[in-house]
Formats: sequence, structure tokens, C-alpha cells
Amino acid sequence: MLFATTSEKGLDNDWILDSSCTYYICPHRDLFAIYDPVNTEIVLISNNIECKVAGIGTVQIKTHDRVVRTLPKVCYIPDMTCNLISLGAFEANDCRYSVDIGVLKVMRGAIVLIKGLRQGSLYLLQGTTVTGLAAVCTTSTDVDTTRLWHI
Repeated sequence: MLFATTSEKGLDNDWILDSSCTYYICPHRDLFAIYDPVNTEIVLISNNIECKVAGIGTVQIKTHDRVVRTLPKVCYIPDMTCNLISLGAFEANDCRYSVDIGVLKVMRGAIVLIKGLRQGSLYLLQGTTVTGLAAVCTTSTDVDTTRLWHI
């Protein structure tokens, strides 16, 4: 098995939409909006390899439609090399997903929560991670309307 990774700056914002992942996973502590350290959590990755969860928290992402949404219960696993969004966790929260010609959409009812664009054999989130304080709109006339969704 061949596994390649890179340490290029800027890839911290890439999120892979993963249908076989059980949890939201992030190896970058600085991307968490809320963070609580833990000492006893372990997750299994491919080939039943154990990875220690160093903390659990929330990560905010600005999606394809410029809405800021919150991923809850994200596992901070420093040993991982990429951010993963669990499609199974979405399904467990009454969402569904579909793929159509290189675009994966996660929906709750008729609302598209997130989109992923196919790059090679992976679907990457169409959006970015929000770090620091997110701007919250105070009037309906603000151009970049920010809404908080827990997904």
C-alpha cells in the first residue's frame, strides 16, 4: 500500500467527505472554535490501527453558499494527516447525500448543507474552515449573511 502526504501550507483547510468514516476528524488544533481535551478516547482507522483522540470540539466551516456551519463533536487526532467529514455522521442526523457528475451534496430536506467537488478519487469540501471569530450579521441587509447551523 502506498500512502502519500504533503505538508504544504494551506492544505489545512481541505476537508475530505468520507463515506467510510464514523467521526468528524481534524488533526489541526488551531482550527477548533471550541475544544475540550480528552485522555481516554481511541478511534480505529484502516487495518484496525488505533489513534488517540487528544480532544473533542467544534469546527466552523464556511460552505459553498457562504453560510457558516458548525461541525460538532470533531475529534482532534494529531496523528492523522487530513481533515475528514463523516457522511455517516450526517446520515445519523437525518441528512442524506447524493452524487451527480463530480458533485456530492449533503442535504437535510430540500436544503443543501454542504457540497464536495471530486478531485481524483476524493470529494473535497467546497468551502473553507473559519478560524478566529466569525462575523455575525446584525441586519437582513448585510451582503454576506452568516447563519450558524449545527450539523
